Parts: sequence; structure tokens; C-alpha cells
Amino acid sequence: MGMKRTSAPLTPLKFDMDKAVKIVKGFVIGAVLKRVDEGRDIYGVPFVPYSAAYVNKLRKMGEDTKVDLRVTSGLMNSIKVRDVVKDEDSARIIIAPDAGTSRSRNPPLNNGKKAKSTVSPPHNILGYYIQNGIGNQPKREFLGLSPDQEAELTKLLVAAKLFS
Repeated sequence: MGMKRTSAPLTPLKFDMDKAVKIVKGFVIGAVLKRVDEGRDIYGVPFVPYSAAYVNKLRKMGEDTKVDLRVTSGLMNSIKVRDVVKDEDSARIIIAPDAGTSRSRNPPLNNGKKAKSTVSPPHNILGYYIQNGIGNQPKREFLGLSPDQEAELTKLLVAAKLFS
């Protein structure tokens, strides 16, 4: 004797793109800033050290010589979500520095007088120079996630129950 099988039509799962975007936006900026503060690039490797001349300049200014890209903090503080484009099955989230500038810090002159203050290049241009290395400046890839950070974000997204 055979059994008659009945089944209800399958209901497609709905993906909550808004929730996924919110998680990514909340995670990425903090993860980048934390890793940079630790002095590591997107591969988890310590940044290339500053040149001896720049280390000397930092010492004269009383600054830490650790490579954390934060002498003025302007560049790092300007990293924000710039754009989000969503459709049914994908999202593009642009996270980048802004086009603002910061006052440069300079050590005192040899005569003890305060050095003239200058303005940095726009943060987005400065970020490009640092990310890609320009001229004799080494590449310090800071924009993006390390493999460990990507794994952490994946775990957050899986745990978020994005399908209903």
C-alpha cells in the first residue's frame, strides 16, 4: 500500500538587506580603526616603520613613534559611510575618508619658536597616498578588512538571522 504525499507550496525566504547593511556599516569602520591603532595593515602585518627622519620629527613634537597613522587624527576621524546602494540581492557600501583637511603639526624650530602650521592634503587624497605608497613613501594598506576581521564579520552576519 502506498502513501499519498501532500505538500504545501514552499514559501521563499526573504533576505533582510537593511539589517545586513546595518551590521556591515557598524562593524567595518570600527574594525579598520582598531586595526590601524594596533599598527597593522589589511593582512594583519605590522605597518612598514616610519623613516628615521620622520621618527625624529615625531620625537621632537613629543609624539608616539608607533605607526598608527594618527598624528593629527584627521584622516582616521574622517572615515565614514559615504554611500549605500542596495537592490534585492546585493549592496554596495562605500566607506572612505572625506575631502576635508587637517592642520599639520610641526616640531619647534631650532630657535625654540613655534613652526608655521600648514594644511594637509585632503583626507581622501592623503588616504590614497598612504594606501598605495607614493614616491618614496611605502605602501601602508589600511583601508579594508584583514582576513580575521572578514571572518568575524561573516560570523556576525550568520548569527544575525538575516533570512525570514
